[in-house]
Amino acid sequence: MALVACPVHAIHGDGADLRAAAASFPDPVAPGIYACGFASASTYGASAWLIVRPEGNVLVDVPRPVPALFERIRALGGVKTLFLTHRDDLDGHDKLATAFACERVMHVGDRCAASSGVERYLEGDDCLGTGLQALHVPGHTRGSMVLLVDRQYLFSGDHLWGTGPRGWVSEGVPEGLGAGRSVCWYDWDQQIESVERLLKFEFAAVLPGHGRPWRGGHLERESALRGVIAWMREVA
Repeated sequence: MALVACPVHAIHGDGADLRAAAASFPDPVAPGIYACGFASASTYGASAWLIVRPEGNVLVDVPRPVPALFERIRALGGVKTLFLTHRDDLDGHDKLATAFACERVMHVGDRCAASSGVERYLEGDDCLGTGLQALHVPGHTRGSMVLLVDRQYLFSGDHLWGTGPRGWVSEGVPEGLGAGRSVCWYDWDQQIESVERLLKFEFAAVLPGHGRPWRGGHLERESALRGVIAWMREVA
């Protein structure tokens, strides 16, 4: 699965069953939550996530436009809404919108030439449906957003990711949740404030665009957030 998902085809394996590996995506990681795999080099390998909902499926960010993947997404109900977390990872959104006739949603602060065709620009927090809360978290980019689903899953784009045994170790951040000072393209102080704001919201897992997911619980969430906030202030 890693071999077929790799954005630059850097992984090789003799005798690997690529057909079976490719058919395993989208990969269920939680009830109604799927990892799309097939990352794109043009988005630096960003992960895309499919959220299956009775009222219409949501895709968070854009996977590589692989026809077989698109067919399997159709079998799961297609895509009603494409939620774009930030301007870095937009490549291919037009092809996906054409394939699924879905509405694209992103924050107006990240409106740019690459976002041409996006149907809906948000100006702040917004409700995208029952249990679907879009939150504006400026910092990594001016218009960065995260999507909170059922007060359980936080789809975080490039805002946060997992570190340590539960995730990716980077830049000396503490075990739990991490962020990237060296990849903050807009304002680090605002990113700190945005992470602090997440203390007000409940979630038990972080599913990022880059880095590994973090899975803990509602009690561990506060400790993990406070840990990364303290580190962010130290390197500010």
